Amino acid sequence: YVIMYPAGVWVVTEGRKNIDRKKVYIFAPNHSSYLDIPICNVSVIPSFRFIGKAELNDMPLFGYMFKRLHIPVNRGSVTESYKSFLHAKEVLKGGTSVLLFPEGTIPDKTKVSLLRFKDGAFRMAIENKIPIVPVTIIGADRALPDNGKFLIHPTVVRVVFHEPIETRDMDVAQAGALKEQVFEIIHERLTGKKRPEELTESVSAAH
Repeated sequence: YVIMYPAGVWVVTEGRKNIDRKKVYIFAPNHSSYLDIPICNVSVIPSFRFIGKAELNDMPLFGYMFKRLHIPVNRGSVTESYKSFLHAKEVLKGGTSVLLFPEGTIPDKTKVSLLRFKDGAFRMAIENKIPIVPVTIIGADRALPDNGKFLIHPTVVRVVFHEPIETRDMDVAQAGALKEQVFEIIHERLTGKKRPEELTESVSAAH
């Protein structure tokens, strides 16, 4: 709130009735701005831990909080990445939700609106039998463009919570199908179009 509202960034939510405060979820939002992190902090109802790249530890102000509350991932080390996912598993077992961006990074908005998803969130959901919640964040890239200037612009940001997808009857072999299902839900809400079947690496911007 301290970061956003004085700068004129207002968050409105849609579909939060789909979320049960008493349940544990894995939240999977699209990623278009560094502002996505505080946006999620003010819009996600249950307490959660965020999984993000270890470089966030070095960010002014936010890095202090991130190091103490959330789960950093060193993407340059397979061993350290695995340790982070074990940490996340313990967090889930302890009754706290986890949030991670399946794209893994912010897309180049001049070329794409949504990058191909990585597998981690979906394998984690299935292995731990935790429902996964697709989340569409609309407008964060206008509020804080990824252009290296770190200038926040007054904007209304919409956060859409889609219906949770149950994973208790899935096995890990279905992680790819789950990933594609979540991608399609978010892509359609972002662009207003279904994803072309021939899509391979990314989705052309359409909004």
